[in-house]
Amino acid sequence: VNLLMFSGFSSQTATMMLGLQSGIVEPLVNIPVIVSVAIATALLPSLSGLSVENNKEVIKKHIEKAFQICMSISIVCFICFVIFGEQILSFLYGGSLDFEELKLAVKLLFLGGINIIFLSLVQVTASVLQGIGYAKEPVKSLLVGCVVKVVLDVCLILIKPLNIMGAIIAGGVCYFVVLTLNYRKIKRLTGASLFGSYFY
Repeated sequence: VNLLMFSGFSSQTATMMLGLQSGIVEPLVNIPVIVSVAIATALLPSLSGLSVENNKEVIKKHIEKAFQICMSISIVCFICFVIFGEQILSFLYGGSLDFEELKLAVKLLFLGGINIIFLSLVQVTASVLQGIGYAKEPVKSLLVGCVVKVVLDVCLILIKPLNIMGAIIAGGVCYFVVLTLNYRKIKRLTGASLFGSYFY
């Protein structure tokens, strides 16, 4: 709120923007992410067992299948938010949002929809690394991502045309950085590809 006010918005407008982002858009974005957490949780025990057996080919196939499921769910949700975002928000919150608030919420939901893909894959890659015995790697990646997010939050929210959208963009960049670091480690250790299971 303070950053939004510093960029020129009134306290009431800044609070409204934050409310749209944290109270309306985030809960919707978190629904498909919960599914990816379930996938990640289910993946961990099987990977731990396979890692002990050192069955690299089966480990690779398990990881790629998890990537495929996670990406498929995330992309479908993103498309739904892009195509039906306004209808979803109108149905759920139409009575409590005026035209300007609804318009901003639709933009936030679009950006949040992109973040679903990155955040879902972050959850899965973190579980993969834990399952194959590299539990510290996701923590390191997350620390780097957090630094990136804090810096971008300050820089982007202060740009008045971006306003609260800057926070969601910063979150997306954070998730992308964490995903990239996690995935590079997984690729190096197992040879698993993010798109490998789509081609066999």
